[in-house]
Amino acid sequence: MRTEALAFDEAVKLFESSATLKGAEILPIDYRKGIALQQAGRNDAARLAFKSFVATGKGQKSSLDDARKRLEQLGG
Repeated sequence: MRTEALAFDEAVKLFESSATLKGAEILPIDYRKGIALQQAGRNDAARLAFKSFVATGKGQKSSLDDARKRLEQLGG
């Protein structure tokens, strides 16, 4: 379980790095970051990432719907 948490933390770091790259604005980085944060048990941070993703309104409808669903689950 500890190894899994470290993997999610590493994923979050990579998503944060990739968000600064050229063209990153078209990718669902906040959505993917939110999933990793939620899996790592960092629900407050996950909520912020999902809110950011939904606020942009960019992304596939299924991803936006899932992000909204996850926000509801997180009390968002």
